[in-house]
Amino acid sequence: MTDLPAGLLQQSFLAGGEFHYELNSTSTRALEVGAGDIPLPYLIWAEQQAAGRGRGHNIWWAGPGALTFTILLSPQSLGIAPAQWPGLSLCVGTAICQFLQRMQIPDVRLKWPNDVYLSSRKVCGVLIESVACRPDRLAIGIGINVNNSLLNAPPEIQQRATSLVDVLSTTHSLVPFLTGLLQELDSVLTLFGRAPKEFPPLWRDLCWLTGRQVRMTDVRGSVTGTVLGIADDGALRVRLPEGESRFVSGTVEPLSA
Repeated sequence: MTDLPAGLLQQSFLAGGEFHYELNSTSTRALEVGAGDIPLPYLIWAEQQAAGRGRGHNIWWAGPGALTFTILLSPQSLGIAPAQWPGLSLCVGTAICQFLQRMQIPDVRLKWPNDVYLSSRKVCGVLIESVACRPDRLAIGIGINVNNSLLNAPPEIQQRATSLVDVLSTTHSLVPFLTGLLQELDSVLTLFGRAPKEFPPLWRDLCWLTGRQVRMTDVRGSVTGTVLGIADDGALRVRLPEGESRFVSGTVEPLSA
């Protein structure tokens, strides 16, 4: 473990952080240190993860050159009330989309509930977890395929994921990339706390699933329908044969390209 690169703290909303050349999971590390007395927001950045985690039991596959980090923060310090927390994954995804769009990267969309798609393939995943003994804190894990070409990834990964270097044929310096993304996250999270009603229109405009046929699976079972969009509260609206249904959680599998 070493200090963060020079300038990262001064140019972002971070109060502290740590850098690792290799770590099993930045999110696991965040949940460990998040129970202690650390300055917030606190960044854990790893050059490489041996066991990155996604939603449920999913594993985040990322080769060298990916940007993988977790931010520990107190949402309420940014004015985000607990009732707004269910919308945080979409809020973070919106910040990532806007940051990539500012870099003139086209065709960037939100894939409900916690992914960012580039050219209809996953380029980024978001994992938000609560710190067990500190209910006021959340760990926001983010993995972005930046300089890690997926040409050598397993075939099943290549079919559904992509990276910036594969799409743009150019690499990015990760320190300024991360600095800019942190600034965007600060701006978007602060706005979410102050004016949450501004976000549903953004979610609807960015929703990659709208109009697509999907299979939805949650505690009620699996159903097939057509996505109508994202509701104001962040739920996914799906048209089923018997009418519209709303999903606040679950797994969504697109059935059409």
